[in-house]
Amino acid sequence: MSFFEIAKIIINTNQRVTN
Repeated sequence: MSFFEIAKIIINTNQRVTN
């Protein structure tokens, strides 16, 4: 897994928590 893919997953998780 590249750092970019991990960052995408973190952003998606944060968006789920925010919404």
